[in-house]
Amino acid sequence: MKAGLDLGSAYLKLVAGPSPDRIVLRKAVPSLSDYRRALLNLGAEGCGADGSLVLTGYGREAVEGRAVSEVACLAEAWDRAGYGDGTLVDIGGQDIKLLRFQGGRL
Repeated sequence: MKAGLDLGSAYLKLVAGPSPDRIVLRKAVPSLSDYRRALLNLGAEGCGADGSLVLTGYGREAVEGRAVSEVACLAEAWDRAGYGDGTLVDIGGQDIKLLRFQGGRL
């Protein structure tokens, strides 16, 4: 099962499924930057076990897997959703990101 894990400073968020277009699991737990405890609380054993785990967020380097920037993950999600032109606002525990999409470009 493919999985995406956002290791934020306040929450750890997981989505998983057999393909990026078919999500079968969505979970979030407080992390408070204690990623080991948050991962145990998440109960997501086996997600991304085939090497398809993608990590993003403030603590993405704290767990073994393929680390991808938050901006790259947000841009791909926007594109997959087919929103077209517009502005995405991501309010996190450490910062706020504004992404402007116009003419298929970020």
